Amino acid sequence: MQSIFIKDHIHDSQPITSEDVGLYIHIPFCAQRCHFCAFYLVRENEQKIERFVADLKKEIVLWASQENVTFQKISTVYFGGGTPTVLSPDQLGDILNCVKSYWSVDAQAEVTVEATPESVSTKKITDLMQAGVSRLSMGVQTFDLQERERLGLHPGIFQVRNAVQSAYSAGLDNLSLDVMYGIPGQTVSSWEETLARVLDLRPRHLSCYALSLEEGTQFFRQWKRGNMRVFNSVEEQEFQGLANEYASKAGLIRYEISNWASPGFACRHNLRYWQGLDYLGLGPSAQSYVDAVRWGNVADLSSYSKQLAHGQLPREDMERLSVSQRHKERVVFGLRQMEGIPVEWLQNLEHDMSLKQIMARLQADDLISQAGDRLRLTTRGLQLADTVGLELW
Repeated sequence: MQSIFIKDHIHDSQPITSEDVGLYIHIPFCAQRCHFCAFYLVRENEQKIERFVADLKKEIVLWASQENVTFQKISTVYFGGGTPTVLSPDQLGDILNCVKSYWSVDAQAEVTVEATPESVSTKKITDLMQAGVSRLSMGVQTFDLQERERLGLHPGIFQVRNAVQSAYSAGLDNLSLDVMYGIPGQTVSSWEETLARVLDLRPRHLSCYALSLEEGTQFFRQWKRGNMRVFNSVEEQEFQGLANEYASKAGLIRYEISNWASPGFACRHNLRYWQGLDYLGLGPSAQSYVDAVRWGNVADLSSYSKQLAHGQLPREDMERLSVSQRHKERVVFGLRQMEGIPVEWLQNLEHDMSLKQIMARLQADDLISQAGDRLRLTTRGLQLADTVGLELW
């Protein structure tokens, strides 16, 4: 794919403008690294956390001071990590207040904070809500003790139920829970038990992700040494099918390959990624896509802090996407959604006949189908979504 790399796009004559942007804020701190996690993390340290909060506010001020950068409105804020709830509600609220001081945040903005069960309590969630948080996303992964141990998770299953009850006691209704399949040693029965127990907690939103082997993780090293078996495609399809069966029976609606929600509770921030909408990333390693330009922040807390101390935005190389790239990504990510993509998008592929031919072949192979004025993945296409994505890419 061809692209134009811009060394310092912010100081170019061409401005970056977005009428509606989502804000992703990466909180890199965590009590420990799970065996499957490849995100940029730093061990929890109060002094480092205080310095980081100050640096994050510097980054917000720097962005707001760019004369040729305009964000009309922020409609979603997502604190990811790491474990954002290692920060106190006051610290997270301080960051949110800084955002609101420099940008216009929609009164109905979705504000999500990721959490681990052991890092929250009723009081903490109440304080988070008072600070402006409206949605909590909690990583459960599995209810099987042996599987939790293999993942490197905190063993206390009772804490999951307590954390969920804490959210409800605090009056927070918009709760999302994550579970994982493809865990070493996981069985159909243990997966069904996890699905039954997580749905018994009545979350408004459920994410079911397949374990992904990422370079740099403990699992990846075990796999490279031949000490770990990974699920094959048939097993993944079976486990994904069970997830859809259980979630549907619980009244949740599948709106994306790996996500189910009650009506009105789909994650608005993550929809931005799948719909090709603008988002600005803050914090070390955070990724951004605004006005057809993509970039990432440096993935090192020390470098991040030093660049901000010198009045520089801590960005890596920036890439301006071509029209062809934008259309291709919009098709690939759009097909991940159950609503699919408008047929008219294919008209925008006239300049990219190879992609148009691939789409025609996928239809012939019963991987995508047309229903009215939209194209969607078929049941078979959903099971082979990664294959479809690779074909289109």
